[in-house]
Amino acid sequence: MDDSNNDPNNGRNYPSRQDADFPERYTADDEISLYDLWNVLERRWYVIVGVFLVVVGLALVYALNQEATYQFRTGLEIGTLGSADSLVETPNETRNRLRESIIPAARAELSGEMESVPRISIGGGEESSLIVLSTEGATERADDIEELHTQVSERLQEAHRRVADSRLNRLQLEKEGLEDELEYLTDERVVASRREDLQQRIASAEERISELEEEREETRESLEAGRRERERRLEALAEEREVAASELERLDQRGEILQRRIEATEELLADLRRNRTQLMSNGGSDPTMALFLGTTELDHVQGRLDGLEDQYNFELPRQRDELRTDLEDIRRDREGIQDELTELRIELENLESRFERRIASQQRTISEQETALARLEADLQQERRGKERDIRDIDAQMDDIVVTSANFVSVRSVEQTGTGRSLILALAIVLGGMLGLFSAFFWEFVTNARRYRRQS
Repeated sequence: MDDSNNDPNNGRNYPSRQDADFPERYTADDEISLYDLWNVLERRWYVIVGVFLVVVGLALVYALNQEATYQFRTGLEIGTLGSADSLVETPNETRNRLRESIIPAARAELSGEMESVPRISIGGGEESSLIVLSTEGATERADDIEELHTQVSERLQEAHRRVADSRLNRLQLEKEGLEDELEYLTDERVVASRREDLQQRIASAEERISELEEEREETRESLEAGRRERERRLEALAEEREVAASELERLDQRGEILQRRIEATEELLADLRRNRTQLMSNGGSDPTMALFLGTTELDHVQGRLDGLEDQYNFELPRQRDELRTDLEDIRRDREGIQDELTELRIELENLESRFERRIASQQRTISEQETALARLEADLQQERRGKERDIRDIDAQMDDIVVTSANFVSVRSVEQTGTGRSLILALAIVLGGMLGLFSAFFWEFVTNARRYRRQS
């Protein structure tokens, strides 16, 4: 039956929009009234019910056929290296290791056995030592998920076990070294050897004190001998200086004598020259003989004068310079010897204090070694207790090493994950109602559009 021939009100006398007594502003502005909407809903109720039942039915079929998924979790507790604060690996490093190497390697290995390898998410607290591996999947894939989680767990445990074994080996070597030292300290020969060593040190220090005392006496005698020898040299240089000074005075006196002789010789030479001139001018009986005799005597006096002048001008200054040089050398030698004497006196003054310090150092060594000898047994006992305490500490550290372990593997959650059947049905009811309403109005629209086209 064509819906276009039906009474729009289905035999009921509802007022139409035109008959209703609405204010003019509403009839002018509104296109659809609530009465029209209700008429459509009442007339197309079977569309609403049909669409609603179809949607709910489809949702029910989907919910009943939906595969149930659960959360599968594996808990990995990171091991410790001797204390709770010293983990084998930090949680962040462990997560990075799982994410970047272990999980990809395990999934790659299982990819040949499974069509699709499940994915793993990593959880757990940021600073917590518990790492949680999570995988969503159906119950039918529980074995695959367990195998994947087991492989990941074993790979991580193996990596951490190598770190723990390395730590154990280091502690074991350290313990063996301490045990060897303890065994050495408990040997009586060690006590005897240490006692003998201390006694030898005391004897060496006493012998060194004797050597220092002998060396001090020898050094003092050597310094005294050096001082006396330099004093003798000073006396000898003083005598040499007096001799040189006397020689210099004699040279000065000799110079005065030579000067007087030169003056006398010059006067004699002048007289001879005057006499010869007089003889030559007077013309004596034998002027030639007088000239010869005068010339000979003049030459003799002139030679004597030249010799005196050579002595005065050359030989005497040379001797004076030599004596002055000798005096200067004597002065320098005296100053050098006096400096040496000063140094020797200073060494003699410091000799006692210098050797006293060295002797006091050896005496302190003797005192220390005697104290160590008296406390030898107590010190050895203290060393033994220290070694035993260190060994106990290492044993405690080795006992406290805990390897990484799996607290639980692939444990299925109690409740399903994802969208539940109740939620699917609730959503289907809401969606079915909405689609039913939309379908009813859409059907009404199509029917009215067809009727309008036929009438036009």
